[in-house]
Amino acid sequence: MKKVFLAAAVMAALASGSVIAETITINGEVIEKGCEFGTNNNADISLNKITVQQAKVAAIGAHLGNQNDHFKLTNCPNYNIYVQFVADTVDGNADAIVNSKAPSNTVLAHYLYNGTNTASLSNTTQIIEHGTAEATAAQSAVGYLFPLNVGYTKIGEVDDQSSPAGPTESVVTLNITYKD
Repeated sequence: MKKVFLAAAVMAALASGSVIAETITINGEVIEKGCEFGTNNNADISLNKITVQQAKVAAIGAHLGNQNDHFKLTNCPNYNIYVQFVADTVDGNADAIVNSKAPSNTVLAHYLYNGTNTASLSNTTQIIEHGTAEATAAQSAVGYLFPLNVGYTKIGEVDDQSSPAGPTESVVTLNITYKD
């Protein structure tokens, strides 16, 4: 008998529940072309080569070889511009972008900060708002120089010795989207 009362109570609860049907509308626009960037509209941007001496004395987490750099945005459409940086980062250090070149990858990672060296750009989105001086420049042929600060982050040591010498390379994907 208890099962019958329980089943009746469940049915009553289901019958008295309300279902609200709502419509979600997704709007968008396909534009003919987006911002031009880099040199000669080259989609691959290589930042200046950063050279540092082997880093035995630097503490883990120290920034080394920091340099100011930039890339250029020109002829952007007349919208807010969302610049997203996507990179593989070192476990436990969201600012350290994976260095894919051995042997230096055991102790050094790259970092990518905004031009004032105050905020990491790894896996973040920066907005260039419509109507600002930056957006006006980016929407012209003159262009906007997007400021960056790049360098190395020391992520480890090998037997308390200097960082192994060798080339370095990290890859950051740059996604640019536009919104009203």
